[in-house]
Amino acid sequence: MVSVESSIVATAMPAMVASLGGFEYVSWVFAAYLLSQAVAIPIYGRLADLWGRKWLLVGSCCLFLLGTLLCSAAWGMISLVAFRFVQGVGGGGLQPIALTIIADLYPPVERVKIQGNLNAIWGVSALSGPLIGALLTASLGWRSVFWINLLPGIVMAVVLIATFRDRIVLRSHRIDYLGSVLLVVGVGSLLLTLVQFAQLDGSVIVILLALAAIALAVLAWWERRVPEPIVPLELWNNRIVSTTNIGSLAIGCVMMGVIIFIPPYVQGVMGRSPVVSGFALISQSLGWTIIGAFSGRLLVRVTYRTMAIFGGTLLVLGAVMLVMLDPARGPIWAFASGGLIGFGIGFSNTTFLVAAQNAVPANQRGAATSGNLFMRQFGSCLGASALGGVMNWQLAIRLPEGRDAIDQLMDPDLRAAMAPAELLRLTDAIGASLTVVYGVVVVFAVISLALAFIVPAGHKTPQS
Repeated sequence: MVSVESSIVATAMPAMVASLGGFEYVSWVFAAYLLSQAVAIPIYGRLADLWGRKWLLVGSCCLFLLGTLLCSAAWGMISLVAFRFVQGVGGGGLQPIALTIIADLYPPVERVKIQGNLNAIWGVSALSGPLIGALLTASLGWRSVFWINLLPGIVMAVVLIATFRDRIVLRSHRIDYLGSVLLVVGVGSLLLTLVQFAQLDGSVIVILLALAAIALAVLAWWERRVPEPIVPLELWNNRIVSTTNIGSLAIGCVMMGVIIFIPPYVQGVMGRSPVVSGFALISQSLGWTIIGAFSGRLLVRVTYRTMAIFGGTLLVLGAVMLVMLDPARGPIWAFASGGLIGFGIGFSNTTFLVAAQNAVPANQRGAATSGNLFMRQFGSCLGASALGGVMNWQLAIRLPEGRDAIDQLMDPDLRAAMAPAELLRLTDAIGASLTVVYGVVVVFAVISLALAFIVPAGHKTPQS
C-alpha cells in the first residue's frame, strides 16, 4: 500500500488539477505525504519497541485508510493536501512496523529471504503504480486511485487482529513526549526546507534551518538524559547500524539522480518521446525488483561487507555510465545505466536493512529498522534538493533562460520549430549541466561504496 501510494498519485495529478484547481499547491500534495511519513517513521519504530507491534500497526493502517478515504472525497486542493498529511502519518507506521514484524517472526537465515522478497515487491509497486494510476484515472476517475488501497488495508487489519500475537514482553513505560515533539519540529523543518527549497523565500529558509538546528540540538541533549528515549542515540555507537544508516542515505540520493534526471536527458537532449523516456526510467525499478528477491538468498552465504561492496560497486559503475551519457549512445545506454544502479540498490538495500536489524537486540529492532528506512527517505529528500540545486546552478551559468529552455525542449512542437543552431545550443548546454549532476551522483555512489568497506568484516546472517 505504501509503495503504490508513492507513485500512483503522480499519473492522476493532471486530472486532479482539472477537477479541483489550485495548480500552485500541486507540489504540496507530494510534499505533505513525504514529510509526514518521514517524520513519523522513527516515532513509530520506537513506539513499536515500547508498546508492541500489533495494535500500533493496526492503528497506523486505520489512520492511513482514513486519510485515503478523505483524499478521495477532497473538495479542493488545500483539503487534498491536508488529507495527504493524515495519510502520510498513517503510512509512516506501515513500512517500518511490517518489516520489524518480519524480523520478529523469522529466524535470521529465513529473515533475509523474506526481506529480499519485500524489497522486490517494492520494486514491482514502483513499476505498476503509474500504470494502475493511469488506467484507473481513465476509466473511473482520479478519486479511484485512492479507493484501491481500501480493501487490502481492511483485509490486512482483520488478519492482524485475528492471527498475530506479539512476541515481546510488554511492561510499563515512560513515553518520551518532549523528544517526539522535538523530533517532529527538527526533522519536519529540515525536510520542508529540502523539499520546498526552490519555492521558499530566503528569510523563510533561514528561519526553518535555524528552527531545525535548535530543535535537533536540544533533542540530542535531551535524549541522553531520559530513560527511554524516542531516538536511542546509543544505536549510532553500533558500527554496523551507523554505517548502514549513512549508506542508506547515500542510496536515497543516488535513486533521485535516476528518477529525476534521466527523463530530461532522454527527452530534452536526445529528443526522444516520453514513452522512450519512461522505458529508460523504469530500468532502475526493474533492476531493483529482479535483484531484490535474489539478494536475500545470497546474503545467507556471504558477509554483510561483501554484499555491500558488491552493491556499492554496481552503484558506482551505473553512476559512471550516467556521466558518459551521450546522444550518440542512445536511450539504451540510459536504460543500462539505470538498470545497473537498480541492481546496486537491490543488493545494498536488503544488506543494510538486515545488517541493522541483526546488530541489535529484539527490544531495539523497531528503532533500528525505522532508523534505516528514515535515512533512506531523508536521502531521497536530500538528493532531490542537492541535485536540483546543482542543476539550477549549472543552467544559470550556461543558459539565462534556465528551466524555460528545458520546457521548450520537452515540448515536441516547440522543439520542432527551433532553428538548428538554437537547438544545438540548448541541447549542448542542458546536456553539459546534466553531466555535472551525474557527477554528483557518482560522489554519492562512491560514499555508499566507501561505507561498505567500513562495515565490520566477518559479520553475516546467523544460521539460527
